Amino acid sequence: MTLERADQLSVADKKLVLSEIRGELQRSCPQLLQAVGDNAPGGLAELEANLDKLVAIVRRSDAEHIEPYLAQIHDDICSKCPHQEHSHFCPLRYDDKCVLYVGVGPIVAATRRALREIEIEHELARKATH
Repeated sequence: MTLERADQLSVADKKLVLSEIRGELQRSCPQLLQAVGDNAPGGLAELEANLDKLVAIVRRSDAEHIEPYLAQIHDDICSKCPHQEHSHFCPLRYDDKCVLYVGVGPIVAATRRALREIEIEHELARKATH
C-alpha cells in the first residue's frame, strides 16, 4: 500500500517525519539549527506548518538533484510564505535563515526516508490484520 496523499499522514506519522528531519539537520548542518532556532522566522515551526506541502513535493518527485525540489518549494511553499516580498525576494533565504531553503538536501533525504519507513509500517500492519 503506497500512501499517495500528504493528508493521509497521521499525527504520529508527521511526528516521525519531523523527528527524522530534525535528526538529519543536527547531523549534517547543526550550525543552521543553532542560527535559526525552532520558533524563529524560517525555523522548524514554519517547516512543520508546511509539512503537508513538503511531503507532497517529495512524493511526486524522484529527482536525483536538488534543483527540481527547490523549484517546487518556491512554487508551492515560498510563494505563500509571509516572509517573501511581492517581488519574490525573501530576506530569510538571502540571509540563509530559512531552514527549508538552506537545508533542502538533508530535509528531502530525511523526508524520503521517513515516508519509506511509514509505508513499511503501514504494510506490515495491513498484513498483520489479514
